[in-house]
Amino acid sequence: MKKILPFEPYKEMTSYPFFSDYLGVLNAHGYDVSNILFNNFLTLYFYPKDKQIGFRKFKYVKRLFKCEKLKIDYKNPIKSICDLLDNNKYVEIILNCLCLPFVKTTKYEFHDWLIYGYDDENKHFLAAGYLTQPGQVFFKYHKITISYDDFAKALPAPDIKTGFENNIMYNHTFSLRQNFSVERINYLKIAFRLLNYIIPFPPVFYNISVYKRYEKYINKNIETLKWFDLRNIVTINDHKKIIYSFACEYLKNDPIVDEIKTKILAQSDLLLHCAIKYNLTHKKSILYDVLSIFKQLSQNEKNIFASLIKKILKQGR
Repeated sequence: MKKILPFEPYKEMTSYPFFSDYLGVLNAHGYDVSNILFNNFLTLYFYPKDKQIGFRKFKYVKRLFKCEKLKIDYKNPIKSICDLLDNNKYVEIILNCLCLPFVKTTKYEFHDWLIYGYDDENKHFLAAGYLTQPGQVFFKYHKITISYDDFAKALPAPDIKTGFENNIMYNHTFSLRQNFSVERINYLKIAFRLLNYIIPFPPVFYNISVYKRYEKYINKNIETLKWFDLRNIVTINDHKKIIYSFACEYLKNDPIVDEIKTKILAQSDLLLHCAIKYNLTHKKSILYDVLSIFKQLSQNEKNIFASLIKKILKQGR
């Protein structure tokens, strides 16, 4: 038996598998994922407790799916997952990365994975999530196959604490709701989101304040910082790719497209490069380079977004 549900990763969003999974399903079903990104993924947020940068204002995406708590027969987990897929339900599940051969880790580390198909002949699931490839220094979002044997080993027993017990969004099934239409591009909403990178609106953990707070965190720990959480830097990079993609699609041949590419997207690429380099070398001088890039990136966005907002509002009339 074999069952494969439609799924195709969307290249502009790889920093958070949770979003990548949902957008990949929409993408595979032929929906205009770019408009969803432009309307809903321009707001960044800084989580003070975890020192993490993430996306906010994405509730629309959740409304497109019917989510249910994942129920597994632990005596026969393989069949449980296959039965769900046979009923056209995608499975979002927490697995122990230590038991997955394509993830490099030396300790128990739990993470979410999307299961979108199975193949009984080859005895594996079709999945997507973070993995470590040869020569890479951080996890990257990819399609992957998980053998039935590896899945059984990686599935946490019911009494194992993973840290996600009370969050349905990490162990759940989801399916596309029927008879919905993907929202059209909302120029006014996009302009307001970008304005938040010029003028700091409350709450103080959003948008332009993200850079300042992350800079403050680096400065405070500049003598003791062991490594960068690369999810933060990749999230920033995804954010700039979304903005550049919007400019390419809706402001074709406008000089501002090149400005975004050279002064915003290129800066975020450089930021990612420096963060990776610091994690490999731990040279303190690189931290000062990172701080300098943050300041330059923030200033470039202020200058360019002011002009971009005017063009967006004119485009939306």
